[in-house]
Amino acid sequence: MGADQNLIRAAAQLGPKPFDYSGIMTAIAAVGKYTNVKRSIANELADYGSANTDPNQMDQNLFNGVYGEQNMEFLTGIKQEWKKSTEIIKNPLILPGSKKYKQAVRNINNYKSLLEKNKADLILWREISDSANVKNLNSSKGMGSEAENRLLDIVIDKDSGEMNSSLIFTPQGVGVRSGNKFYAVNELMDGYQANLVDDKVEKTIADIINKFGYASANSGEPSFQKAEAIKAVNTMIKKAGKNGFAGIRSLAYDYDYNGETFITSQSDSILQVSSQEWINQALAKDSTLTSEEIQTAKEHTLANAYGYNNQDTLKAGLQKWLVGVVENKFNETTENPKRSSSNKIAMNLVLNKDYSTMRADKVELANAAKAIKSKQSFGIDGSLFAWDKGAQQWVYQDPDAPKVKGKQKLSPVPATPDKEGSEGSAEALLFIFNNDPSISKALGFGDLEKPDLPIIKTED
Repeated sequence: MGADQNLIRAAAQLGPKPFDYSGIMTAIAAVGKYTNVKRSIANELADYGSANTDPNQMDQNLFNGVYGEQNMEFLTGIKQEWKKSTEIIKNPLILPGSKKYKQAVRNINNYKSLLEKNKADLILWREISDSANVKNLNSSKGMGSEAENRLLDIVIDKDSGEMNSSLIFTPQGVGVRSGNKFYAVNELMDGYQANLVDDKVEKTIADIINKFGYASANSGEPSFQKAEAIKAVNTMIKKAGKNGFAGIRSLAYDYDYNGETFITSQSDSILQVSSQEWINQALAKDSTLTSEEIQTAKEHTLANAYGYNNQDTLKAGLQKWLVGVVENKFNETTENPKRSSSNKIAMNLVLNKDYSTMRADKVELANAAKAIKSKQSFGIDGSLFAWDKGAQQWVYQDPDAPKVKGKQKLSPVPATPDKEGSEGSAEALLFIFNNDPSISKALGFGDLEKPDLPIIKTED
């Protein structure tokens, strides 16, 4: 952890290349290797949960650990001084208004505050320790190495007990040693970054990609609606900002589209070296490094790229990247439209009896919408679709379905690729029809333009 701080300080003095760490790759490699060992241990311990921590052992560790004797002397000393001050107050020969009496009262109040502070820190330590594994599993890729290693120390401590035994009573409260540094308990989570990209955020982005990318191109929109897409992306970033800059920063570091985040998409320019050059430099300093260790070191380095001092730059870059993702989806879909020249919809996931692409014309679409609304059977391109009342799901003539007494059994319509719509569900049926507005209305989802339409992540 200390190596990483030296790395950051050294980088700050490198002039116009603030993130060019090529001259100190040894430090980077060491941090990556060190952290990955901890990560592997922490991941193993995650399987055991809170059962690895026995709260009753806390007091024993305080007095049996590395600083046990020091802690005992600290409390014994307070007890002795408290006793002396109490005896002064009880002494009938010492008047309440005297200087000696007042000082004794002040001493007792100070001892009381000191013990209460240490007690509060122990309670805080217990809370931090108990939640450490959850926080570790939900940490952001934007968290730096020092903060991550401190958190990993706490997670691993549930099994090793080393940090518990390193707790120290001080006049300022309880402190703890993590690695080669001393921290007050209330400093242990400094620098922690949570991954704030939850399902709701991912669905919001998927909706924007679907609306201005896939659905827009598939409906025959002649050009990408860039202004509208920018407005939608900015609104989404603003909502992420309700969690403060941490929300926007997490979006940049943790939102993943096809294996790429905004930060990783910019890594070459941030680091001033290509990914391969980064790997070559690391291996040149330590040939035993694994790809995971090199990647960890890279994540930690990239974590230093954006902070409060350049948040406007981050927001502008993030917006441009997200709009670019949407525009790429529009262009990809335009090149491979889902509607044929005869305006038939090419169905998703389902095939005809001859394994050809199933298509629906305007008449079939109208009949399907009417039948779906009343949950009746309907035909598309010679294949039957129906509502299975018993199973409460949509079914169809799957060419691969087995035959029962010579009659082919109807199968549930396939689930969406990302499983947002389970097999047989209304969401799955809508996906099969490429989010056609008439089918959406028939299923009760409303217009494509309305936000109550389920978010469907589609693949061309």
